[in-house]
Amino acid sequence: MTETVMLTVFLKHDQSQNLEQIQAHLGEQEWWTGFPPEGVEILSWNVVMGIGQIVTLRMPPELLPKVNVELERRAWGVFSTEFFPTYDFVPVRDRLTREWQERKGPPQMSDPVAVTAKGIPGPVPGLFSNAVVCDGIVYVSGQHAGGPEGVVGESMYEQAQEALRRVVALVEAAGGTKERITKISVFLTDMARKDEVGRARRETFQGVLPAATMMEVSAFVDPALLVEIEAVAHL
Repeated sequence: MTETVMLTVFLKHDQSQNLEQIQAHLGEQEWWTGFPPEGVEILSWNVVMGIGQIVTLRMPPELLPKVNVELERRAWGVFSTEFFPTYDFVPVRDRLTREWQERKGPPQMSDPVAVTAKGIPGPVPGLFSNAVVCDGIVYVSGQHAGGPEGVVGESMYEQAQEALRRVVALVEAAGGTKERITKISVFLTDMARKDEVGRARRETFQGVLPAATMMEVSAFVDPALLVEIEAVAHL
């Protein structure tokens, strides 16, 4: 690839002249066809109201003297000029970012933290957590309507209501909201009654609804249980 350089030129208006005088002078000097000279690429040309214009050019280094001569020949009289050699920083920034990330190393995973919520039966000790937070994500174990005092509700609708209440309570105990629940998985014993679960879901979620999976299972630990729901939420 041929080596090129970039040049930013500030063209400051001579405010003692009005627009018609400026345009007349530029026309006489063939500014519109003579600048920039052949072989020079215009990268940007912006008007700064009240000041003038800012032009960024790209060219082979050997054309720098010609650019200077053409500015003196065609622009002087209506513009005062300032020149600033520039270069494309994007590749440099990409390299520095990459090197910084390599020095920093892979992102460190935060330690998992178990979450409990008032009014929700705790899990069997030594087996699992009701919910776990790690790296800003809440993982909620399958929640149902069971507990030490029996099952809340006889219908699948009532049990789904209770399971979702527990899911939301655990997400809120972790510091989130139900609007941050992004995924639910529903397990039920009779797919023919899925509309009862759907009714409870519509009462719980509005707006952007969680992604969802629904599966029929043969039974739960307690035969009186009809539905269980697990979830993932982002804080």
